[in-house]
Amino acid sequence: SHDDESFRIWDVVTGQEEDRRMDWEETMQWATPHAIQFFAVVVTCFYSYCLAHFGPEFGVQMAWSFVVCLASLFMPKLVEPIAVGAIAGMSSNNDPRVIPNAMWITFPAIVAGLLWLPMNDYDLFKGNGGRYGMVGFLATNIALLTVLMPSDIIPFHRYTGDGAINRWDHICRFLLIMRYLFCTPLAGLLTRLTKISTGHSDITSGAMASLLLISLVFLVGDDVRKNYVHDVTSAITIGAFIGISDATVLQTTHVPLCCVLGVGWRLLLGPFFLGFAGKEAFISFTAVATFKALTPRNDTIFA
Repeated sequence: SHDDESFRIWDVVTGQEEDRRMDWEETMQWATPHAIQFFAVVVTCFYSYCLAHFGPEFGVQMAWSFVVCLASLFMPKLVEPIAVGAIAGMSSNNDPRVIPNAMWITFPAIVAGLLWLPMNDYDLFKGNGGRYGMVGFLATNIALLTVLMPSDIIPFHRYTGDGAINRWDHICRFLLIMRYLFCTPLAGLLTRLTKISTGHSDITSGAMASLLLISLVFLVGDDVRKNYVHDVTSAITIGAFIGISDATVLQTTHVPLCCVLGVGWRLLLGPFFLGFAGKEAFISFTAVATFKALTPRNDTIFA
């Protein structure tokens, strides 16, 4: 009788130990890939920021696409979190100053990592090409509003472009609009064709097309005014993010029209968020979402 009771107690104890062991294994199975993705976002954010501002003259638009193309070769399973981090590190450090140095990029990097995890787990906004950069854009805004602006590191009027809101005539110039209307649909179509022909993941095809076009722009950049180069590379990035949207969300034949819509959003948001990471991706996300809202059933904006 005493031995039977001892065996029962032993069975209960060993059963509890087994349950704890299984719970620990399940926790680690969940935590390990999430920790890897989080650190991929944070580390890549630092790398992209430093590459854009302290390395060769890449510029923020080329830096993210270069990092993503590099990741697709060596760490293809982490391309998406690496893309999120690369875009989150696109903030300007001077004129306008949004993230002043590599120390302050810590805050948007951590926020971007935390935002990406639920977005990836629940497939939020899946199929919208701008969702990767939207994470970086939101992370930058959260870091500014909660840390940098209350600490007087960055002034609150940075949101309105330090007075740029009063200079619409300089923002909505005819030639500037023409550059956007030419480059954005071109980048969107090239990205979609790259995605179809190569079979690469969404963000990889966008990075490849963007890197190619921006490289060509930089080759002739010495003979072009600096602000022209900025306009063109910004237009290419917007088009690339629109082009990587899934065909189930945005049909290939609708990509040019959605890119024109993206140009409209770019002009509307021209004086706002100057130098903010992910602004172009946020514009692309908004353009795709607006297009879908205007075409809820029959997939034509003209019906």
